[in-house]
Amino acid sequence: GTPEGPVNQILDVLIENAIKHGVGPITLVVTELDTQTRLCVRDQGTSVIDRSVFARRVQGSQSDGEGIGLSIAAELAASLGGDLAIGEGTTACFDLTLPKH
Repeated sequence: GTPEGPVNQILDVLIENAIKHGVGPITLVVTELDTQTRLCVRDQGTSVIDRSVFARRVQGSQSDGEGIGLSIAAELAASLGGDLAIGEGTTACFDLTLPKH
């Protein structure tokens, strides 16, 4: 199966990000696909999220430090053979897609 530790770390980052920056209720939707499992963390905030949120940023006076968590989460997803992406839809969503083993 998929290693639980890294997956939990990724979900922690996504949920913490939704609590910190999101609006309204947070939902986690798990979708079983043929060869993958997709976990979508969604809140009710605006869906305008740029891919640059995954870039590592140096923490400084101009940054609130959010970039490092999301960039590490994306790297962890890639190390598992998966992907962390900005999900489709009218509200903010991050899709974590992992291969089934």
